[in-house]
Amino acid sequence: MLTTKAPVPTLRDRILERAATNGSRGVTMGALVEAMIRHGNAVEDVEREIWNLLATRRLTPSGFAARLLRRRDQLGALVERRSYEFLLVPWSPQRDDE
Repeated sequence: MLTTKAPVPTLRDRILERAATNGSRGVTMGALVEAMIRHGNAVEDVEREIWNLLATRRLTPSGFAARLLRRRDQLGALVERRSYEFLLVPWSPQRDDE
């Protein structure tokens, strides 16, 4: 009896699947990268694929996460800086009307 194996998901497929896990809110780019690294992918490959997906409209920003970073400078004074990270979702034609 001949059995066929299911196709192995590509990095692109895994990124799109993970991006869809949080509904219309989206998943941060950092969370996508970390999840793909746990699957054994190289950071550079994951980042490149995310940018390719954005360029080809397979992923689209749905918002952003803002973080306030605090650290001490050389003199011990508190320094604050904001950091922003895109929330990403798989693109769909319906999103063009939002």
